[in-house]
Amino acid sequence: MELLVQQTKKDLYAAEFCIYDKSTNSLLGQIWFTGSMGSIHGKFVIRYLNTEFYMNHVGKDVIKSAEGPFIKQSIYKPYQISGSHTGYIWNDEEKISAFKSLGFRLLRLEGNSYYTYTAGFGEKGTCSPIYYNDDIYIGEIRKECKVLDDLHVFDVGVSDESVIPAIINVCHKWLVGFYKPGEIFKGWKISKYKSFMKEEIQKVRNPYYIN
Repeated sequence: MELLVQQTKKDLYAAEFCIYDKSTNSLLGQIWFTGSMGSIHGKFVIRYLNTEFYMNHVGKDVIKSAEGPFIKQSIYKPYQISGSHTGYIWNDEEKISAFKSLGFRLLRLEGNSYYTYTAGFGEKGTCSPIYYNDDIYIGEIRKECKVLDDLHVFDVGVSDESVIPAIINVCHKWLVGFYKPGEIFKGWKISKYKSFMKEEIQKVRNPYYIN
């Protein structure tokens, strides 16, 4: 399934997104984010079809207690999912050599594990493949390097049963990489990122990026 998650509004401490089916251009859902002054965190309200769920920041101790065996090395920006879907999401990393670690986003959703990696390809933008249980590829999140008026757009291609995990990943990806509380930027911005770690690039399956 091909989705477009398009940011439609950016305030000092709030944002809104629409979720579209790219094949029909029909609106499938919406996302609202509300933050506050003096905090890099906030709350997401997500409505997709007939479901509504939420994402709220929690302390690292909550993740350690609930998902301890799945923590590899660190916990960064942990969030709890509640409502129609329940789980936790955070950024982590795994040491793969004495001087190198591979970063990833881990979503634990209703007993299932989804690992998301990100590789940058310069002018082509970034690609974030998603793996179920870290070994079964289920789709990807694509993002261009050009952004107008700080309104970000995410292309999502996933299996039908993996739409919810992908939407949660988009929310967390935006929060970690693009939310700047108290700032409003107008005009075009270009942010190019190129990966040099083969372990990141090897996770990508889309030939547009790797050929």
